[in-house]
Amino acid sequence: MKIPDLNSVENCVTLGKKVAFITFLIGSAILVGYFFFSNSSIIFLSLFFMVVAFLINTFIFIKLLLFAFSNPIERKKIIFILLLLLLNIPIAYAYIKIGLGIYGTP
Repeated sequence: MKIPDLNSVENCVTLGKKVAFITFLIGSAILVGYFFFSNSSIIFLSLFFMVVAFLINTFIFIKLLLFAFSNPIERKKIIFILLLLLLNIPIAYAYIKIGLGIYGTP
């Protein structure tokens, strides 16, 4: 797999879209897996995923934020991707609440 060049706005925007979508899909798959199997090891997987996803999303977010300040022509497109990345925060919070609700039920 080729590592994208994050010095280009287009590559960073494309990567931001992919990261937002993939972290959403993986988080959803983990929640559904836990809902069906109620295996406590899925909790550890989800915690590991949350830490990794947080770090990756934060890195991409900061990189895009810097591009937004330095590139006024592409600013609208970049802000849309920033909002897309931020949208994962309330979704992750809801997934945590749902997972803890499932975990707390006997």
